[in-house]
Amino acid sequence: MEGPDEIIHQSTRLRIAATLNALPSGELMEFGKLKSILGATDGNMATHLAALENCLLYTSPSPRDRTR
Repeated sequence: MEGPDEIIHQSTRLRIAATLNALPSGELMEFGKLKSILGATDGNMATHLAALENCLLYTSPSPRDRTR
């Protein structure tokens, strides 16, 4: 048996995924709110979100959606 996938099982990334997964379908969460919930820094959040996005586990909203 293989070990856990470090992309998603890294604790901050797992917490990001769990938090976003708990949102109702189609609902977005602002970066600042997610950062506050997780107690993370801007740089830390950006790094982890980029890692998830690179593995197609997360897709950032389009710039148009970010203004809502």
